[in-house]
Amino acid sequence: MTNILGRMFVLLVFTFSLGFLALAVGVYANHLTFKGKTKDKPGIVDALQERINQQAYARDRAKARYDAAYKDLANVELLRSERQKFYAAKLEMLQTGKDEKGNIVQAPVFVLKPKADGFVEMKMIGDPADVVQFRGQPLEALAVYQQRLATLHTSIIQEQDKIDGLQKKLADLTNEMQGPTGLIAQQAFQVEARTRTIAQQEFWKPMLANRFAEATMLLKREKELRQRLEQLDKGR
Repeated sequence: MTNILGRMFVLLVFTFSLGFLALAVGVYANHLTFKGKTKDKPGIVDALQERINQQAYARDRAKARYDAAYKDLANVELLRSERQKFYAAKLEMLQTGKDEKGNIVQAPVFVLKPKADGFVEMKMIGDPADVVQFRGQPLEALAVYQQRLATLHTSIIQEQDKIDGLQKKLADLTNEMQGPTGLIAQQAFQVEARTRTIAQQEFWKPMLANRFAEATMLLKREKELRQRLEQLDKGR
C-alpha cells in the first residue's frame, strides 16, 4: 500500500513537472516586454503610455476647441439678443413709424444692406439714399396706410349708402315716370284727350260758324228794328 501511494506521488510530481516545464517553455517562447530598454523597442507599458500621452494631447485640444466654441457661442448669443431687439425695434418702426425712443420718423422704411461680414449694421435710421420710395415719395409706416384704408373704407361705405339712396330714388322716379299712372301714361292720356278735343272742335266749327252768322244777322236786324222804332217815335 505504501509503495502504491509513493508511486502515485512520484507520478503526480512527474506530471506536474512536465506541466510546469511546458508552461515555462511557452512563457519563454511567447514572453511579453512590459518595459523596453530602448526607444526603438518599446514595451507594452511604453506603448500604453505613448497612447495615453496622445489621448491627453487630443483631449487638451478638444477642450481648448470646446472652450473657444463655448466662448464664441456666448458672444453669438449676446449678439443674437442684441439683433433680436434691433429687428424688433425695426419692425415696430415699420408698423408705427416711431423709433425705439418713441419719436416719429419721417421715412421709416430703409433697405437693409449687409456688410462684408454678412451682418446688417444695426442703425435705426439708415442713409437717405437707402430710403425705400414709391412714385417718388418715401414709404410711410404700416399704421398710416391702415388708417388711410380705414378712412377709405368708411368713405366707400358712405358712398355706397348714397348710391343705394340714389338708386332707390331713381327707381321711384322711374316708376313715377313709366308706371301705370306715371307721367308718360298721363302724357299719352293728355295727347289722346287733346286729339279728341281737336276732333270735337273741328266737328263743332261749322255749327258754330252758322250760329255765329245767324247771331250776327239777328243782331243787325235788331239794330235796324231799334232804329225804325226810334224814327216812329220821333214822327208822332
